[in-house]
Amino acid sequence: MKTKEKITGELLKAIEYIDKSNDSTDVIEFPKSGKYYEIDMNGGIVIAYKQEALQHMEEALNHVFVRKDLSEIVSEEFVMRKLKEIIKNALLSEDQNKNNLIISDVETLLRNIRNKDNYIIFTRVFNLKCSKICDFGNVKLYPNKTVFMEELGDKCPSDKVIDFLEKYLEKNASDKEFCISEAYVSSAEEINAKERAFCGLDHFLNILRVFDRRNPIWIEGGNIRMHRFYFSYNRNKEELSGKFESIDAKINPFDLDKLYRLNPRLMNKIESVLKKENRTSIESKIVNSLTWLGESVKEKDDVHKLLKMIIALECLLLEKEANKKYLLAERCAFLLSNRFEDRIKIKELIEDVYELRNDIVHEGKRLNIRKKVSKDLFTLIRELNIKFLMSDEFKSMNDVQEFVEGCKYGPETEKIKSYA
Repeated sequence: MKTKEKITGELLKAIEYIDKSNDSTDVIEFPKSGKYYEIDMNGGIVIAYKQEALQHMEEALNHVFVRKDLSEIVSEEFVMRKLKEIIKNALLSEDQNKNNLIISDVETLLRNIRNKDNYIIFTRVFNLKCSKICDFGNVKLYPNKTVFMEELGDKCPSDKVIDFLEKYLEKNASDKEFCISEAYVSSAEEINAKERAFCGLDHFLNILRVFDRRNPIWIEGGNIRMHRFYFSYNRNKEELSGKFESIDAKINPFDLDKLYRLNPRLMNKIESVLKKENRTSIESKIVNSLTWLGESVKEKDDVHKLLKMIIALECLLLEKEANKKYLLAERCAFLLSNRFEDRIKIKELIEDVYELRNDIVHEGKRLNIRKKVSKDLFTLIRELNIKFLMSDEFKSMNDVQEFVEGCKYGPETEKIKSYA
């Protein structure tokens, strides 16, 4: 960890940029090795700390950085960021007793820095069918209760825990297909562990949803509506009717085994990427893109569906670049086809989509999105992700741009296989 004196100086530098409304000069005095240092800040009311308050802050900082166990719990960057926020918030506060405010916030920070516990979060995923244990890194799926209970002994040696889970599954039996998911997380609080596990599980399920949009999958207690009941009143005929609808009979199980049978290389590649701790730049983009594309599958509103697909496309093919529409149209066209006619169609699709996006985002319009546009855009994004997954040619966006430049200015490229 850095020395207390060096951190004190960095904290002071961090608040130099705080801008106030008038032209007076702020002077902050802070003890360092028994001396005072002054830092001028543009604008604001003169802030003068009493020596006692400054020494108290110095002691609080010292307390933070001499605790031997602190570096094992949180990073130095985390502590620095939090302390900078505390000082900045105090300076901007209308509270006149800023020294006590800082001291209180630092003490709260210290109380909240504590060791994390390791959790295994189990939950059921409904309408998902598989015949074997599937390991996707952060998420593991057990095909049924029997297999799950056989494996549970190694993870939870307590007989009470095993007995409780077995009774829960018996009591809450379901006629729906389901798998049992397992996720490992570390957190200081159980509620945060649960939220992190559920978030990671839903991201994973989003990736699966990309490859079967017809049959929904959901986490136990999720918000999918399996039934709907409503009243309808016809004002012209003065007739009232009620209707009950159920989608239970309309869905089939999401068959993970079938995905592996039909696309073994693709599914093994997805599994491999999700298990990796250090992904390439493109692999990280693929995971983010597929997660957003899966979000669009869950979305019922056509406008929201379109916007989430555009996020998925930008996640995959853009970094911090201007001219989004032009770059996306160009990259999509050259990555997905070597035929001039197809490239023109892809370019026109992206241009149409961005016209819709701009009308929605900048003008707040509620538009009727044509089903064909949504379908074509979804297929295009999925095909791009599969191309990147199945190719060793692309490790970063530099590789993508070099490929596009080669298509534009180099020799004719060989025909690209379609995976859609």
